[in-house]
Amino acid sequence: MPNKPDKPIPLAYFITFTTYGTWLHGDARGSVDRDHNEFGTEKLKPDRLFEFVRENTLKYPPFKLQLSMIRPVDAAIRICCNARKWCVHALNVRTNHVHLAVSGPVSPGRILGDCKRYATRRLRDDKLVKQDQRIWTEDGSKRYVWNAIQLQRVVDYILREQGPDLRLPIEG
Repeated sequence: MPNKPDKPIPLAYFITFTTYGTWLHGDARGSVDRDHNEFGTEKLKPDRLFEFVRENTLKYPPFKLQLSMIRPVDAAIRICCNARKWCVHALNVRTNHVHLAVSGPVSPGRILGDCKRYATRRLRDDKLVKQDQRIWTEDGSKRYVWNAIQLQRVVDYILREQGPDLRLPIEG
């Protein structure tokens, strides 16, 4: 991403993308748009009517990752970032979303798109999803992280506030 005098370069990006149809604008958990994209700023307020409208415009059934898909998605994203020489500060793949804190000299949209493509390819190559399965929402959240304190808060959120690590075997 070229350095523009009026546009400082963030330390990192906090990227989140969801599985198709599982976390829509208006959701009670909140969501992010282009005007609510800095870490620590307010999310969009819940709006049940807006969420209802979004649910009724889905073209495919909602999709969730099965536990057998978590490790391949995690590995694919790490391979993508390594190949591009982007620094992964934290990554957590959940059944209905992925959180990634990453630094790289490119736009957050490029990182988001490349990570989703690698993950999709891996799921299809491993025959964990059908070739025509819709896996991800169209875009995702790209929040800017400006300093080390914010980055530590993002990393803690990604690694410690999402529940148990789904890459690990479940103890029964």
